[in-house]
Amino acid sequence: MSKSSKTYSCSICTYIQSIDTAKCEMCETPNSFRSKSKRTEDFAYDDTKIACPACTFVNGGRHIRVCEMCGHEFDVDDFPTKKFRTNKHDNDDDVKDSDDNHYDDKTYETPMSQNKEKKQKSIEAVEKPMNDAELRSYYNEYINILKEQRQQKKLSSDKQLHEIILKLFHSLQYKNEQSEGQLVFPYCQICYDQEEPVITMNACGHRVICPDDFHQYLSTRIRDSDLLPWIPCPAEVCSVPCDAKNIIEDGRLTHAELLSFITTYMLKKLSRNENFITCIQCQQGGFLQFGEPRKQEVTCQICNIKQTIEKGTDGDLDITFKQMIQSGHIRECPTCRLLTLKEKGLCNVIECAKCGIWWNWRTREQGHNGKDLKQRARTNGTLWEPGELWYQQDLERNNPAEFKALLERNGIKYDPHYVRGGWNED
Repeated sequence: MSKSSKTYSCSICTYIQSIDTAKCEMCETPNSFRSKSKRTEDFAYDDTKIACPACTFVNGGRHIRVCEMCGHEFDVDDFPTKKFRTNKHDNDDDVKDSDDNHYDDKTYETPMSQNKEKKQKSIEAVEKPMNDAELRSYYNEYINILKEQRQQKKLSSDKQLHEIILKLFHSLQYKNEQSEGQLVFPYCQICYDQEEPVITMNACGHRVICPDDFHQYLSTRIRDSDLLPWIPCPAEVCSVPCDAKNIIEDGRLTHAELLSFITTYMLKKLSRNENFITCIQCQQGGFLQFGEPRKQEVTCQICNIKQTIEKGTDGDLDITFKQMIQSGHIRECPTCRLLTLKEKGLCNVIECAKCGIWWNWRTREQGHNGKDLKQRARTNGTLWEPGELWYQQDLERNNPAEFKALLERNGIKYDPHYVRGGWNED
């Protein structure tokens, strides 16, 4: 811990920051010292050593609430001697904070109120592969919708676009993950307008947002192309995908937003298929080539530019680009082969600008979720290239303007106070 009682030094990356932060602003390691300052009434302090049941790391002191190494949250049973404050509500799973949570039991349930034995399994969307016939149909539908969008003519009705969104949603497969608890509020947790109705999310049952803010949430996701594998519930801690009916019936999306949602989603999914080749001119149209790679003369249906395609090749790159690829300064996305340059000072986990997959610059490991991929990279020691974490820290301290510019050049929102989804996520 650093000399000042108001700051601490991260046990993993040594970054010095406010002791009030929940996790390290640089590497996201949980702040084990936060428990000391915020929960002094909850624990009796001593020199007891607690071995983490997940990673076996030995943590010092009964005050530690999360493992300093892996972030595992300790249960009461993990401690050799329980010295928690006696409280008449200790065994009440549904106890509410007296200051803030004054809602009737019928309209509000506290987050994570279920105990471990009662936790249910939530749902996470996972893409499933398409055979050649399904890919052709998917491609043709994409081209037709893209033509409508580019021509700015309303050729499809909103109902037809809704049906496409339903079809896309039901084309996903799902896997079970740990429950994120119940988030049920009597009014919107964004605008706090008590006159507005609150949407019930069909997939997870959460009630956190009104129709106006849900529309804003969807619009932002569409604008930022943050759609894969599917748009999640707007509750911050929930990864369950929004049911398509919520998007259609409650999202209030305009015709243009529906078109943008469909074309962005379908292009990203196409870009992950080895048989799809993106148009070199408009970067939205594309071509299918099945079987063995071969040169073909084709014309893009979107921009009408003639070109030669061959799947799995880089095309006619100049000598400088080829040298940068050979040296590793430019690397291909492991899924869609987009040539990518990672700027110095950013971590190795990046999102492909073309197909939306998350991948590790060093190991080429892939994932749909950047957070989980970063956690694996930390465990394996592959989150940073040598010297780049120090470079980023030094840049922030000594040249904040350039540090902010570095983040913004790479699509990362700068926020010195650490907001989830801000620059600290990268």
